Amino acid sequence: MSAQTNKIAILFADICGSTALYEKLGDLLARQLIARCISIMKGTLSTHNGTLIKTIGDEILCTFLLRKLP
Repeated sequence: MSAQTNKIAILFADICGSTALYEKLGDLLARQLIARCISIMKGTLSTHNGTLIKTIGDEILCTFLLRKLP
């Protein structure tokens, strides 16, 4: 029996400047914009064979299973 290995890519994204966004727009609007951005990123996971690991505030961590080449 041979061992199967999979290659994955790991993505960690942080919304740059979110502290300034909170200061400029206030908590409610900044939180809504950041939630929308995270939601857009999460929405693309299934299209690209991705798995959400976790989100924390304005950060997202996910993995992507790389397709095997023929």
